[in-house]
Amino acid sequence: MDGWFIQDDAGLFVETDKPADNRCFFNAQCGADECCGNYPDSSNRRCMAKSIDKVLQKVGPVSFTPTCAVEDGGIDVVPENAQDDIASGALADASEALNSFWTNQVNDKKTAASYETMDAEAKAAFDAEITAEEATNDSILGQLKTAIGYTADACDDNCKAIFEADVLKWRKSVYEICKENRKAITCQKANELRI
Repeated sequence: MDGWFIQDDAGLFVETDKPADNRCFFNAQCGADECCGNYPDSSNRRCMAKSIDKVLQKVGPVSFTPTCAVEDGGIDVVPENAQDDIASGALADASEALNSFWTNQVNDKKTAASYETMDAEAKAAFDAEITAEEATNDSILGQLKTAIGYTADACDDNCKAIFEADVLKWRKSVYEICKENRKAITCQKANELRI
């Protein structure tokens, strides 16, 4: 709060900045049923009853909501590791990129096969082929994860993100090879060569 409106000698209320008046800094400086809080504004800290924490108060023409101080020492706070957060974000991005690539592949195949103009029987056969291919991809991904110890404690989010980014790079490479030449051994036997 910038200041208070104080009545001057002429009887007019004038906004007056007042200095900070802190009578406590920590909850430990207050009684058992009290806390150190902003009272009546953020420039002033006083011991106040815990029961008025975040409860609207009215003193004269002024209304305010006092708040108890939150102290690190009084709460068991588990510190967060920024590096873990970054790794978790990288893993989420890598997983999303891998899933998006598969979705784009399916959409490309639908476009090439004129999926929208197919009859119900042809669509069902196409969908079954895509489902089988997805199951194969998931199986290969599972084998690769097992091979690198993906679920082990030693493979943290950084390890998983690097793995998924590498799988995406490999799948894109296979996609380009197969687009050029479906008969190439690196296309037909891509999964076997990777494992």
